[in-house]
This record gives sequence, structure tokens and C-alpha cells, in this order.
Amino acid sequence: MSRLILAPHADDEVLGCGGMLAKYPNDCVVAVCSIPTSIRREEAARAKAILGYREMHWLELEEAYGGRELVDEFDSVLAKHQPSELYLPYPDLHQDHIAVYEAGLRAARVSMKKDHWYVPNVFVYHVAVYTTELAPTGLKFDTFEDISGPPIVAKAKAMDAYESETAPPPSPSNGDALVTHARALGSVHRLEAAEQFATIRTIR
Repeated sequence: MSRLILAPHADDEVLGCGGMLAKYPNDCVVAVCSIPTSIRREEAARAKAILGYREMHWLELEEAYGGRELVDEFDSVLAKHQPSELYLPYPDLHQDHIAVYEAGLRAARVSMKKDHWYVPNVFVYHVAVYTTELAPTGLKFDTFEDISGPPIVAKAKAMDAYESETAPPPSPSNGDALVTHARALGSVHRLEAAEQFATIRTIR
């Protein structure tokens, strides 16, 4: 199993998939789209060390990225890592999340090109910081990952490593808030803690 998480910014990977990254560290690669500041790059390195996953791939795209350029970037990343699972951000109010979601879907297409990597399983992860969407998506969170125990602890610590992006309570962007959210989500599925994903397709 190989999992590729496309993150618009460094910290989205923790917000949406931090528990999964900690649970399956040897299977996971993160590709970050935006150009990080030096502080954000250092914070991302600390978060990665806490979660312990394989690789963070920096695309370092200019602001207002999108369109064919972004699809081409994702095509290249998919060809390099050949994941069996692809994770995209939910297309909420943030324009970068929408751009990565749309380009990620296009990169996951069936292609007539023989060297294009077709990802059999595509999911959308939830970034709890944003709750508004510009248009109805029809996406339904129907897949739940058990991140009880060490994974939820690691997720919280990794989020707190992004000191420039966290805020004291009440705020959704700190470790304590992520634990609260994961435990509430997990409790309705008889789990200690969970992350949720919307299924685009699965091929078994």
C-alpha cells in the first residue's frame, strides 16, 4: 500500500490526515503545493519527524496556482510515487483547497497515455478549520480511519509543531482541538478517535 497526500499548504496534511500518517508512516508521502516560508519549512520538518512518515515533497508553486500547470505537476508526482491511494483536500471556501482538489481529480483521470499513473483509490480528507463551501459538492464522508492511541497523540503534537499556524482555544487549529474533534467523531463509530474521508472511487 502506498498513500499520497496532496496538501495545499504545509499543515493541511496534519489537519486532515495526521493520524493516518502516524498510523502508516512507511506507506505515506506528502506533496505540498505552496512555497513555504523558512519558518513554515522548519515547522513542517518537526511535524514530519513527529509523525514519522516517508517523505515530504515540496512542489513550491507560485501563488494563485491552478489549471493545467497544477495538473501537470500532479501527473509528475503520481508517476514518481505510483500510489495506490490518493488523498485530496475537501473543496471548501479556501481557493487553494479548491484548486488542489480539482487538479487532483484531473490528475487521477483515466488517460490514454501509457506512462500516466492511474490511482485506483481516491479519497477526500476533511480540514476541520473550514466549514463553508462555495457550492454543493455531493461529497459524503463515508470512510473512517481508526486513529486511537498513539496516532491521535502524534497528530496533536504535530499540529502544535506548526506554532505559526496555531492559536489558543477556542480555535480549531491546535492539538487539543484536533483531539477533541477526533474523539467526538470516533465516539459515534465506537472508536476512541477517528479521521473521516469521502470516497471518490475504490477499486479492490
